[in-house]
Amino acid sequence: MEIWTTSVASPRSTARVAQDLEAAGWDGLLVVDSQNLSGDPYVALALAGSVTSRIGLGTGVTNNVTRHASVTACSITSVDRVSNGRAVLGIGRGDSALAHPRPPAGSTGSRKAGKYRWKWRPAAQGLSPLQRCTRTG
Repeated sequence: MEIWTTSVASPRSTARVAQDLEAAGWDGLLVVDSQNLSGDPYVALALAGSVTSRIGLGTGVTNNVTRHASVTACSITSVDRVSNGRAVLGIGRGDSALAHPRPPAGSTGSRKAGKYRWKWRPAAQGLSPLQRCTRTG
């Protein structure tokens, strides 16, 4: 069993929290992804990855309505590279990010979420997060 905890995505404090958690023996840290409540989770996770060597680092959770799939894939791949393969992508409903929904100009809003279907392949195959996530539709 692994024991993880959550934190806000504040880049400076996330790096410090990650160091403290790693020293205390925790297995991982998830940061929230809410454009309304905190900073960018991928910046925070990359900084945490640069100052730790063991704990897992991930989003808890990111939202496929407010973040484009290709940008999310690129962002988590960057975290994975900085952290030497310790990145975990959590995708979910993300209520707080949708508290005041405003689709980007020119987008189709929430309909955009159904435009792509993604198939996640297990990490055991030795692939990067970007390679594991393949478009199926």
